[in-house]
Formats: sequence, structure tokens, C-alpha cells
Amino acid sequence: MEKFNVIREIKELKNQLSYSKNIGFFFGAGTSTALGIPNISNLTDIIEKALEGDLLKNFQNIKKDLGTLLDRNVNIEDILNQTRRIREITSEREEKNYLEINGKSAKELDVKICKMIYEIISEKEKVANLQNTMKFLAWLNMQNRDFSKEIYTSNYDMIIEKSLEKNSNVITFN
Repeated sequence: MEKFNVIREIKELKNQLSYSKNIGFFFGAGTSTALGIPNISNLTDIIEKALEGDLLKNFQNIKKDLGTLLDRNVNIEDILNQTRRIREITSEREEKNYLEINGKSAKELDVKICKMIYEIISEKEKVANLQNTMKFLAWLNMQNRDFSKEIYTSNYDMIIEKSLEKNSNVITFN
């Protein structure tokens, strides 16, 4: 088995980027994690530790139930999805429940988790160093291409968007 040759890979990347053709970049969770934004697993732990009372009890009931169904660690996205299913099947009514969680409580949990995610991510974004992201986007913007340059991200944070704004680049969504 051949070892990974960094020099060869950099030369290949440089060669690929030198041609005038469509180009797209995908920024996954590692991009944000490197800037101090919690990943999905850490976000799940932070939220669970911050919840109290019935919200915590309902969170843990859902997490425990999902743990019996999934072949992997349960994360905040799984919990939110299940919470929303409970909201739907109970019609958000107090007299209907699933897993001992009524519709009204499921709605409260959903709203609380979403607010917490926003607050946690926003706080981390404020102190994130965007220099490298901004440099990359400035470089990408300078490239003369006849085609659009596409950037994809699956992250909760707004690191790419904020870096584009600081570089005064235009964001278009198709």
C-alpha cells in the first residue's frame, strides 16, 4: 500500500485549480471545529448539560428511546427530529403524548433546543478567528474564471457567510 504523498497531492491540487473550469468547494464540520465551533456531538452534550427539569427529562427520554433504535450515538439532530415527530403526532396538544411527552412539552423542548443552538453557535462565532477563511475566499474571488465559483457547507454556523461579508463579496443563492 502506497503512503500518502503530500507533495504529490498539493501539486495535483495546484494543477487542477489552474484550469479554467467549474470549481466547487465543500466545507464540512471540520472547518468549523477548527475554528472552535462545537461539532454535533459536543453540541448535544452542551445542550443536555444546560437543560433542567422537565425539559431535561424529556430530552433524556427521547435520547434513550433513540439509542435503542440507532446503531450510532444519538445527536442533537436526531433528538430534534424525534421531538418534531412527537409534536406532529400529538398535534401539539397537552392531552396527547408519546414517550410520556405531551405535544405542548415537545413544542417547548423544540423551541428551547433551537434557541440554545443559536446562542451557543453565535457566542463561539464571535470569538472565532476568520482570517484563514477570509484569505481563502479572497484568493477564490481573485481567480479569473468563466464559470461561477461554488461553495457548499452543511454547517450550522455562519463562518463562510461572515467571511464573505467581511471580504465584501456578494452571496447569491440559487
